[in-house]
Amino acid sequence: MKTVACFGSSTFAGKGQAFNILAYLQKQNKSIEFKNLSSGGDTAFQALQRIDEVVKVKPDITFLLLGGNDVLVNVFPKLKKLLRVIKMSNQQSSIEEYEKNLRTIVQTIKAKTNSKIVLCSLGIIGENVTSPSMIQKQINDNLEIHSSIIKKIASEEKVDYLPFYESMHMEISESPNKNFDEFNILPMYRDAFRSLILGWSPDKIGERNGWKFHSDGIHLNSRGAMILIDLIERYLCNK
Repeated sequence: MKTVACFGSSTFAGKGQAFNILAYLQKQNKSIEFKNLSSGGDTAFQALQRIDEVVKVKPDITFLLLGGNDVLVNVFPKLKKLLRVIKMSNQQSSIEEYEKNLRTIVQTIKAKTNSKIVLCSLGIIGENVTSPSMIQKQINDNLEIHSSIIKKIASEEKVDYLPFYESMHMEISESPNKNFDEFNILPMYRDAFRSLILGWSPDKIGERNGWKFHSDGIHLNSRGAMILIDLIERYLCNK
């Protein structure tokens, strides 16, 4: 049986108000064993500290999706402080450090496993890529920069590339919606309560919050998740 590792943060972790992408993939692809090696809130630096989890599994294919939290901590200083406490890390997530850490992750997997590596560009945060607010523009600009770094590393390290950013950008540009203007921890706790205690789906949470592709502007509902799922399944069908 082929083993596929998914290494990243909350998008792959699929907990709480985030659609569980790996559970869906596993249900649809029973001949593949999917390994969820993701941790919500991780920046590329924090994921690098866990790289031995991937090496231990020695997967046939590894999908890497890292950078959304690097973008968010660059835009929202209070999130940086919060993650510093939760993750017990003082790492500053500059663009230069992001590139260095992501490249080290790729090089480590290449050196210590025989895994085929697939770098995924980033999902969109917020749902306005055409006429955003100042904060949304900062997010959009950071997403574009970080995704261009991902594409560059994929080319230079000769690994495969999955255009999640490009695909989701196209979908949202055809159906623009709300800006993501503020990071507030209380609504996230509220949505976690809705999910974990009340049993609400990411789709129901997103509908209540007014999002089309997300549950909360950051985490994906089923519509947003299917953009990435389709890309992954098309890739796997060709391997």
